[in-house]
Amino acid sequence: MSPEEVSYLNDLRSNNPETVADAIIDLGKQCRSAHAPNVVPFLTHPSAEVRAAAIRSLAFYWGLPAYRDQAARMMNEDPDVEVRVVAMMGWSELAPKQDRTTLLRLREILGDRSLPPYLRANAFDSILSLAEASPDVRLGQSVPVDATLDAFIDWAWVDRLCGLSGS
Repeated sequence: MSPEEVSYLNDLRSNNPETVADAIIDLGKQCRSAHAPNVVPFLTHPSAEVRAAAIRSLAFYWGLPAYRDQAARMMNEDPDVEVRVVAMMGWSELAPKQDRTTLLRLREILGDRSLPPYLRANAFDSILSLAEASPDVRLGQSVPVDATLDAFIDWAWVDRLCGLSGS
């Protein structure tokens, strides 16, 4: 084990949530997924920052399919919107490209105006990634994460991407 890995693992014992979250991210970015058992307990940590780091490492950086269901639960149930966004990113990254069930769930999130615009905008980004598409007329523009999101979206185009053509 490298000295960096030892340091990251030691940092997991910190009482400072930021230190723990940073260590989890460092493990995810720079180390093998063999460290997953050290990260799993942090999926239910009281700190949203730590929970987000844990699911990011497990589902996104390491791409471990065993954590897709956990990512789905966190995407749907976590009280913190940032954790939900990170979980959605990991959940959709673990889906096969063009997976219709995943695209439909992301489309449902995108269309739910009761959800925070930040979460909805990230659902749009995940749809583009999963459908292997890019927004032709808006190429290069950032997806708005505010009330202008609905005006930005070409809903018919998104529905075609999600396999809902004719809707």
